[in-house]
Amino acid sequence: MVVLIPAGLALHGFSGAVAGFAASEIFRYAISVWGAARSRLRGYRQDLAATALIAVTTLLGLAARAGARHFLPLSDHPRAAALLEGTAICLVVSAAWLVILHAYRRPRATLRATLL
Repeated sequence: MVVLIPAGLALHGFSGAVAGFAASEIFRYAISVWGAARSRLRGYRQDLAATALIAVTTLLGLAARAGARHFLPLSDHPRAAALLEGTAICLVVSAAWLVILHAYRRPRATLRATLL
């Protein structure tokens, strides 16, 4: 944190500082995984599966934002454009998590086996 946040701030301003903070968490996570592995606790498969699901839904949200901006050009009404863009993102991401929840709740689901 001491190195990455100031470096990010110097390189890219506030967004760089936020990225530096997020990057500093990788080291904390690595130490946690190492400690858990020494205790014979292996949760990294669950972490990888959850990270992949979050990454996929994030990409879907970004695609929904791009689609909303492209197909709903309301430059004259920025508040309406923001509302429609947010609604599109919410619908797409919520639908994706509902599909994931449905897959998780199915009996003998491979997703449940991965996450548990």
